[in-house]
Amino acid sequence: MITLEHDSGKALVVAWLSSGGEMQDDFGQLIGLLEKALGQKNADQKLAIMVVMESGHALPNAFWRSRAAEVTGRDDFDGYLAIVTQNKLIRGVLTALDWLRDKSYQDKVFPSVEEAKAWLEQERGDTFTLIDIVNRRMSGKRAAGA
Repeated sequence: MITLEHDSGKALVVAWLSSGGEMQDDFGQLIGLLEKALGQKNADQKLAIMVVMESGHALPNAFWRSRAAEVTGRDDFDGYLAIVTQNKLIRGVLTALDWLRDKSYQDKVFPSVEEAKAWLEQERGDTFTLIDIVNRRMSGKRAAGA
């Protein structure tokens, strides 16, 4: 299951991946929103993207990894990508992969939403209250057992 939010004025995308639903379809929705955000941002704006992967959500299959590489490889894909996961193995693999590829954007992997938000805000020099709103909403769903 995916929860997506986009603030076009701030060129901010928040994606929250949790277990349930058609998990591979979630990646299609995320890629679609990233393409939309790229088309809507001002030329001088850099994207700020936060992807939260809760435990229990599948990793993208080969098709979606390839599509993600296409989108993030675009000339106009620049900015900051914060990935949040509690899984130490995934964090380690993503960090290792980061050393192996050239890219036009900065990315970093975090164990918490708060750390990722602080990094995005520092790098962009902006505040992203939408991240707090989504975090509270998703925390409430987890507390309610949804």
